[in-house]
Amino acid sequence: MSPLTPLKPFLATLAVAALLMAACSKESAPRSAPAPDVTARSSRSGTAVTGGGQAALPEPTPPAEVAAKSARREAVREAVAMDSGLAAVDRLGDDATLATLALDVAPDGASYTGALTVDVVAGERLGELVFALPANVGAGADRPLRVDRVTLGGAPVEPRGSASLLRVPVEMGAGDVARVEITFSGAIPALAERDFGIGPEDLQRAAGLLAVDPPGAASTGRRGGLTLLARAYPVLVPPGTAVAETANAADLGRYELAHYSVEVSASDDLTVLASGVEVARERVADGRRRTRFVAPAAREVAVVLGTELSERSEKAGDVDVVVAARPAGDAAARTVVTAARRAIETYELRLGRFPRGRLTVVEGPLSAGAAVAFPGLVVVDSLFFAPPTPMDAGEPVLAVLTRHPALREGLEYAVAHAVAHSYWGDLVATDAARAPWVDEALASVAALRYFGDAGAGRAERRQRELFLALPYQVARSTGAPDLPVRTPAVRFRSALDAAAIHHGKAALWLDATRRRVSDTIYDEALRALVTEHAWGELDDGALVARLAKGAPRPQEVRDLARRWLDETHGDEDIGSLRPDLLAEYLVTDGVVQGGARELLGLLAKNDQVKQLIGELMAPGPDGEVSLDGVKLMGVMAQMLGEDAPPEMKRWLDVLAKAGAGGPPSSWGPEVVKSLAGQLGLDPNEQKLVEGLSGLLFQALDDSADGDDAPGDDGDVDPAPPE
Repeated sequence: MSPLTPLKPFLATLAVAALLMAACSKESAPRSAPAPDVTARSSRSGTAVTGGGQAALPEPTPPAEVAAKSARREAVREAVAMDSGLAAVDRLGDDATLATLALDVAPDGASYTGALTVDVVAGERLGELVFALPANVGAGADRPLRVDRVTLGGAPVEPRGSASLLRVPVEMGAGDVARVEITFSGAIPALAERDFGIGPEDLQRAAGLLAVDPPGAASTGRRGGLTLLARAYPVLVPPGTAVAETANAADLGRYELAHYSVEVSASDDLTVLASGVEVARERVADGRRRTRFVAPAAREVAVVLGTELSERSEKAGDVDVVVAARPAGDAAARTVVTAARRAIETYELRLGRFPRGRLTVVEGPLSAGAAVAFPGLVVVDSLFFAPPTPMDAGEPVLAVLTRHPALREGLEYAVAHAVAHSYWGDLVATDAARAPWVDEALASVAALRYFGDAGAGRAERRQRELFLALPYQVARSTGAPDLPVRTPAVRFRSALDAAAIHHGKAALWLDATRRRVSDTIYDEALRALVTEHAWGELDDGALVARLAKGAPRPQEVRDLARRWLDETHGDEDIGSLRPDLLAEYLVTDGVVQGGARELLGLLAKNDQVKQLIGELMAPGPDGEVSLDGVKLMGVMAQMLGEDAPPEMKRWLDVLAKAGAGGPPSSWGPEVVKSLAGQLGLDPNEQKLVEGLSGLLFQALDDSADGDDAPGDDGDVDPAPPE
């Protein structure tokens, strides 16, 4: 069978519909042309409505219009049928928007050209169709995405708007169809390597990894042989949306639900993956290949291109789970495909049928965050697919960290969170501009329960602390204010602040509510929301109302929502930084299970190391043998003697104090001061480091005073304060 065979019925029907609509006199005309005699018609009956409120005799519908509508409906049905696993298809009407997107990537991979065609049926009288250009938000005069030409019904039209909004003038009544064609071109910027130090900007980048789907992550870019084309084209805003004259694309949190046909042309050596289902792949002239996809019921689509991407797949019930990564990331790919399958199985039990029949997870370049979700496609940053640093590479600390089991848990959490967006954000949309925290909270709690349902209670607790509580605690320690969850995103200073409130605090509220009402009631409420809002939109009011409706004490749920969403009690409800939990997450498990065991094994084989360790071990007051810190400092000072530089001598003195005991606050600030001086931090950076370390030393003092942290009772996690 030809690779084009599965696509032929859909393309043929779409072509017939296009020809008939072009011939139909009811198509909207550009403002520059004489205005057509448009009569408002019911999209169901076609009955004209007179000014007197009385229905006139039905006018005969032109045969061409009847044929066009019939062909269009058939095209919609063909698109839906391309994904046999599409959920709630009865909620998708025959008047859905049809979109055809063609992207042509330049041989050097630094730019692309494109064409977008949309066929829109008006549900009400419209004066304009608005397209968002998210790539141009904050770009200034050097716009990454440039619109070259716009036509309406085949005739050129002059749009208006701003750098990130395109307003196409139309004159449409209910039931009218308009075809808009936009040609454009764009740049594919090279993304910087993601390295992490100890400065404030590094802290913010690291915190970005704790936020799956952070603002700005879903952007076009290339790095290390991988390219992501996301929001790289004009995206249709739902027709009829009130868009202020001063608005830009960042003010719009919803895109139109449409059936997409996507065609990507690129070098023959590149593998192409995209939202939706691949239906054709063919070689064209000059060493290039064209790949076609159909993505029904998608609010946007994204494309990933890369060399040497290989696929592995598993089945999650009736859902095909496909993971694509480069050979070096094979171990991570195995983790990812298993995590995605288990997440789908977990969510189907709790939320109902998975929205699509196929999910593709691919290694890709992100400018922020760990993973980003699109309809039918999850992109996980290539950082998580990098192989472990060799033990003999001269970087033992990095070698240990890249083998740490915490990295695998974090990767599983990121994948489970992104898969949950197939329900919250894809099947059930939210307004990402007005309340971006709604779907993030729902996806975060789903990811926590991914671990809980697998019987990994301790892992669930660690993810709660690391991904949800820690961003808030770090943000507070760096001077960020505690803010209500319903705070608009424009009030945040940085991505760290957004992660603290809209990702961390919001999810902790929802998790506290789940614990208050019970898992059973929580699951019933969410399953009802999925059913009621499938392919529609959910706002925060409806979420709180549904949670309260099924609760035994509804007012408690409403009070809890008010406390977290509208008031500022984060320090009480979330608590301060827990060094004991961080130590458990970052040290203990790594020593017992991870690469540290291998490192210690290598060291233990060295006879000199064995002798030195034996000399430095001494019995403590309780008879337990442990490392004698004072003796260690003495040995180091003796080894260095007069050759030790003044800076090193100061360090040895400080560390000797630490080894001699005493509360951490008696020696810790001096360590920090010495470190800050040697690193050449400016006053603001030094203040940041000292603030963070002061919080840590105080917590360590409290721990040394005998404040026991709550431990695990088997795998049952202690509930956080509510």
